[in-house]
Amino acid sequence: MPFDQTVLLWSILVPVVIATGAFALGRIASRFPRYKKARIDIFTFAFGWWVSIAIALYGRQGWPQAEWQLCLWPLIIWAVFVWLSSVVNLSVERPGHSTDSSWRWMLVAVASGLTSLTCLPRGEIWTDSYHLHGPWGVLLTLAMLINAWSLDCMARRNTERWVLLVTLASFGGPVALAAATYGSLTEWSVAMVSGTLVFSVAGLLVRDSQVCAIAPLAAAAGTCIIAAGRFQTFQDYPAWIYGLMLFLPACVASLDFALRKQPTWQRVLIASTVSSTLIATCIWYLLIRQTESW
Repeated sequence: MPFDQTVLLWSILVPVVIATGAFALGRIASRFPRYKKARIDIFTFAFGWWVSIAIALYGRQGWPQAEWQLCLWPLIIWAVFVWLSSVVNLSVERPGHSTDSSWRWMLVAVASGLTSLTCLPRGEIWTDSYHLHGPWGVLLTLAMLINAWSLDCMARRNTERWVLLVTLASFGGPVALAAATYGSLTEWSVAMVSGTLVFSVAGLLVRDSQVCAIAPLAAAAGTCIIAAGRFQTFQDYPAWIYGLMLFLPACVASLDFALRKQPTWQRVLIASTVSSTLIATCIWYLLIRQTESW
């Protein structure tokens, strides 16, 4: 099978098929009261998304062994967070029932820290970059924590149906960085985009607002791609370009907060315009500008 067809199979078709199946199963589960109580639908969404990128990675590159591939495992913690949060939210919504949900953000902090630690390369060949691990470890942890909180807050402002599109847009920068770095990372980032795209479009078509729950999981995965691109490239990119990529969801969510009283169409238009501008800036700087310099 030619290389391009193999990429098409494992980076696009396989994630799309698995994500579509997970979405369909989740929708079926949501029709049964006992499954709805346990939020099996969101459990299926989150772990279905994770399985879609896990199989894509395994199909193209084998069992995760390289440093940048190992971030697959802490992403399971994010899937658990997505599911447990949905269970807590359902309990809080019941009349006369309240529960302490502050532990959710402790879990997010743990997931962010472990994911950041896993993203940082180790071994003798990386000793020259060890001085960057401290600042980048803190930066990655803060980015994942802030983006998760921002997307969660944004979803509570009547954006449930389209907030996942913000997460989808946040992959623009990481994909461009991966494309400027090397092919294997690009293939996996495209697989993440494919899986996220399925849930985003399917949620809009069938008006399922619950699918937005996977937004923090997908955003954390995009941050992993940025970390891999940072340490797998010999290019020295400025701090601001990494800032745009790392905090795009938080930037859009902050702007939407200021516009929360405006009509929905205006909020969507402004969010898409800002996202497109930031993505275009990343693509120009990472890909087009480098080509023009030749």
